Amino acid sequence: MKSAILLLPFLFTAAAFADECTNWQTEHPAWLFCDDFESGSLGSWEDVTDITIASGTGKKHNGTYSAQLFYPNGSEGAGWMWKKALRPDNANNDAQYVRWWQRWEPGFEWNNGPSGDQKLFMLQALEPQSGWGQTASWKIYVHLVGQEHSGQGVLLNEPYFDRFIWSGGSQWDGQWMGMQQNSTVYRYQTDKWECTEIEVVHNTPGSSDGRVRVWLNDVLAMDRNNIKLRDEAVSWNALQLNGWYGSPGVPKNQYSWVDQVVVSTERIGCSHAQSSPKNVQVVP
Repeated sequence: MKSAILLLPFLFTAAAFADECTNWQTEHPAWLFCDDFESGSLGSWEDVTDITIASGTGKKHNGTYSAQLFYPNGSEGAGWMWKKALRPDNANNDAQYVRWWQRWEPGFEWNNGPSGDQKLFMLQALEPQSGWGQTASWKIYVHLVGQEHSGQGVLLNEPYFDRFIWSGGSQWDGQWMGMQQNSTVYRYQTDKWECTEIEVVHNTPGSSDGRVRVWLNDVLAMDRNNIKLRDEAVSWNALQLNGWYGSPGVPKNQYSWVDQVVVSTERIGCSHAQSSPKNVQVVP
């Protein structure tokens, strides 16, 4: 009897976390978006390009399905898809979060080129909200940069965060504002589900009172305070999952999977979803 009682909490936890997006609008009022892909489709996203639904051992974090990114040999990446109209624009100094799980297959080769730019997600402030990346007033990049920032101590598979304010010309006319290197250095690993969460506190337009924090597997990796993200009252209103790999090209056919994407006005954390043990590597 004692053994049966001890098993009950585990069984309850596994069942409770099996599908965190079920009734998320009522279960989590602070959440703005949740997709665990258990619908078996990518119907919640726009402009879906070369990303597919996958199922099977190792391809899902929980449940049955995930979003699959296929990196073909010799190509520059694995496609993209958008989620737009996450929230109304305003000038408030408020916080917004995104959290996702991602796994790279065993033997996945990161881009180690001299100008490596392996994108993961882009947090975009579209103006108008029906626009695309060419009309983003500002954006935050989450990517792996290969050797590009190795002089700053950034490692090959260490997530790197950057910010860009658009000047109003072509898509890349503007200023890269940079971010400080992660205060605690972590490296993504292959064959493990990694949890990433980002907090963006919108600055008052034109002022340097914004903030960006990053947690990797619930461990605080970066905290950048007193920064300017925007000059106008355009909020972070869109999310782009991006599989760009960049030059010199993908060295072989390889895969990555994304699951349980949540956007919220409050901390989400990795404990909302039943997870494997923490799996980022602390590098001295």
